[in-house]
Amino acid sequence: PLQLLSLLFRFNPGLLARYDQERRPVNLRMQGGLDVLHHLFGSTPTPMLWARNTGMAALNAVPPLKSAVTKFAMGL
Repeated sequence: PLQLLSLLFRFNPGLLARYDQERRPVNLRMQGGLDVLHHLFGSTPTPMLWARNTGMAALNAVPPLKSAVTKFAMGL
């Protein structure tokens, strides 16, 4: 599959540019979200613990939101 993609991009350089243009904003949002999680879970000051625990409890309390976040994280 990767070799096929490589061939497609080689013969159609515009395809790679379009793919990059479509995926870059989504990837940047995901990177930003992961940075936030890294800071929340890697930090131990009390306000950060409170924010983290409150946010996780809120996410767990709303299953449709939790499902949407999970699907987004999986790229679905």
